[in-house]
Amino acid sequence: MKKILLLLLIILLSAVIGYHYLNSDSNPAISTQEVAMSPTPENVFTDFTATFGIKTNGTVRTFTNPDYHNLSPNVYIEATSPNTINVKEDGVTWNDFFETLPFSLSKDCLRTGTGQTFCSDDSRTLKFMINGVEDPNALDTEIMPNDNLEVMYE
Repeated sequence: MKKILLLLLIILLSAVIGYHYLNSDSNPAISTQEVAMSPTPENVFTDFTATFGIKTNGTVRTFTNPDYHNLSPNVYIEATSPNTINVKEDGVTWNDFFETLPFSLSKDCLRTGTGQTFCSDDSRTLKFMINGVEDPNALDTEIMPNDNLEVMYE
């Protein structure tokens, strides 16, 4: 009878030790603490503004029409400030922004939402200025915080 009790005591003790071992942080195979402490990638949050203006033959274009507002979750203008661009994603170019609007703009031509066309020719030119510096490749440039793009047809 003593042998059976001793055997049961050894089995019970082995079970308790095994349970403790499997549920402790010292077992690297199942450690929940390791998983919780592993590094996670940081979410990069972009949120800045830039401004733009378009002037054709002396006329300043306005973007107060609701057809221009909040057309993309990543880059958009709002009714409260229709010349201020809200940028919510890294790497957005000026062209990316203009493609969200209901008109077309290329290096040489502007076609407005009302159907007017302004293209560079021998007498007039479509110009792009970023922060006061002429840049014929402005549409391919990434929008940066506080940038100002002026598009002029003269």
